[in-house]
Amino acid sequence: MLISYSAAQDPFHAIFRVLGVLESSDRDRFELDRVLITDFFVCFPWAVHIISGSRKVPGFISAQNRVVRTFKKNSYEQIPEPKIMFKRMRPAQLAALNSLSSYGYINSNEFKNNFILRTEKPLPLDLAEEVKGYVSLNILLFDFLNRFLNELPMSTSDGLKAKTGLEEFRYDYV
Repeated sequence: MLISYSAAQDPFHAIFRVLGVLESSDRDRFELDRVLITDFFVCFPWAVHIISGSRKVPGFISAQNRVVRTFKKNSYEQIPEPKIMFKRMRPAQLAALNSLSSYGYINSNEFKNNFILRTEKPLPLDLAEEVKGYVSLNILLFDFLNRFLNELPMSTSDGLKAKTGLEEFRYDYV
């Protein structure tokens, strides 16, 4: 019997990744889908190449290429099509966000309305240090995600959902 582990489907790892996304950004409030998509690329940084380039955002292509060159896919990271993997990750991501909400690290009312708002509640010191260390170790990735993906709107043909191909955008209310 073979046992395999996938961080993508581990809610505890998803908590850590989401905290990295929230703590590394200057932004206070995120759309739920933006956090889920960003988390996908934190989990699989080598998949940044699937984001179709945006000429409207200066430096996007060169920054994307730096991330792809830095974070190489290894032979153990075999995943199905990214859109399928993204859908498989959702239960773990939502479990992580529910946990963060129940412990008061994200605002529960905003979460019910599909937004993520980090509260003022401080993280335990050891966890905060681990998240900070993880972000600083992967600063190239987090800079790209925070600087460029946050520049894109969510639901237009030039939006984050369309550019990543991970979510359907055509039926979104705009």
